[in-house]
Amino acid sequence: MAARGSGNFGHPLVLRERGPLIAPFMLSIASKSALALAGLGLALIGVPAVAAAQPAYAPDEIVVGIEGEPARVQELAPGTSVNGAIAGLERDPAVEFAQPNWIARTALTPLDRGTSGKPGGWTADQWSFLGRPGGIRIERAWDRLLDAGAPGGAGTTVAIVDTGLAYAPAVGSFLPSPDFAPAQFVPGIDLVDDDGEPLDENGHGTHVAGTIAEQVTLGQPAGFDDYLTGIAYGARLMPVRVLDRAGAGTAADVGEGILWAARNGADIINVALQFDAAVTGCKQVPTVCRATRKAQRHGALVIAAAGNALTGNGKRRAMYPGAAPGVFAVGATTEHGCLAAYSHFRKRTDLLAPGGGEPRPAASHAACAGDRRPVLQLSYDCFPTCSETYERFSIRPDLGTSMAAAHASGVAALVRASGVSGADPRPKRLAERLTCTSRPGPTKRFYDDGVLDALRATDPGRKCGGPKS
Repeated sequence: MAARGSGNFGHPLVLRERGPLIAPFMLSIASKSALALAGLGLALIGVPAVAAAQPAYAPDEIVVGIEGEPARVQELAPGTSVNGAIAGLERDPAVEFAQPNWIARTALTPLDRGTSGKPGGWTADQWSFLGRPGGIRIERAWDRLLDAGAPGGAGTTVAIVDTGLAYAPAVGSFLPSPDFAPAQFVPGIDLVDDDGEPLDENGHGTHVAGTIAEQVTLGQPAGFDDYLTGIAYGARLMPVRVLDRAGAGTAADVGEGILWAARNGADIINVALQFDAAVTGCKQVPTVCRATRKAQRHGALVIAAAGNALTGNGKRRAMYPGAAPGVFAVGATTEHGCLAAYSHFRKRTDLLAPGGGEPRPAASHAACAGDRRPVLQLSYDCFPTCSETYERFSIRPDLGTSMAAAHASGVAALVRASGVSGADPRPKRLAERLTCTSRPGPTKRFYDDGVLDALRATDPGRKCGGPKS
């Protein structure tokens, strides 16, 4: 269980206990890589034009040696610098050494292109994938999946119950998104047009799917282009269209889509949509609640958006279908890890994850004051609806709890494929893994749901059970 305060050394560190150890440290595990990339420029106003430099060491932890004990990793509290923590610890006679947790890098070099056109360009765009304070720490989590023999969540199927997907092969005037691989799609369904071609006529579903499983490009492009990255890039995608061109759909179609996905082999079902605030219980949307219960029995984890407030601050409750039985509801945080102003949270909300936008004033700290950045992904260059040709793709900015749910679904796919929760974990166990490995937010008042952390979630040495670890 996390403890804030002075710890053993009188410094503002966050202490973590791992496994059966009594000492408030974690075993040191050498990181394989934080990935270096090359990029191609795409113009987008408001995004930094320079690629982020690759860090030489983990910015939020240090390696500490105590005489007579093995070296261990100690996490730092937000706002604590690596050098400052080391300087303080070195004055303690019991400390044999204190060093940065240096990052070693493998030969794995994705070439995904962000907007800067320079090596590592995607890292300047995809703040939500990177380290603290606001990101999910995906880079070393990717390495853990390589170690587990399931790169990018290979072997897991994620259903996207949404506006459809710009998938391959192209049909008619619909062009496929250039950053998906044809082989990663499994058959889906269109419950709006009642056919087997769930093509995206809005762009929202493609954006969400990109965050979950857009490709990472290694070496030369192999039949698809290389723009941004996806969390579970090795997972299969199942498009289930329940929302029309305007992004609207019925409860009957949503319920049928969830159930269809569960019956057809989806391990995780992402539902990035919400009903009107007038829907406050299952009696109003019985088909949806019936479907979420049955999906659980089929072994599928349903992950949904906690919902966005149309005006003002979000409420202290998740909207339906996020509030439905058996659904894992996700609220949104900003670039520096504060609760997003629009996000619903707390009651029936299970977790917070990156969604972008402005912070809720009462829930923010100084570092979040300038937060505005959205979540970027490749999708149709149209909002809220597309043209008849569907021919133009761009790196499109979106924000909301839809984006937060997509981050949680991507990490859930990695967790499932990694085996850290068992070879074939039931939905409840998978959900518990996401919550028990979440990290605490800045305060208890708004952040008791915890914040998504891919690095912790995929750590085979971090055990769950009891309080949040």
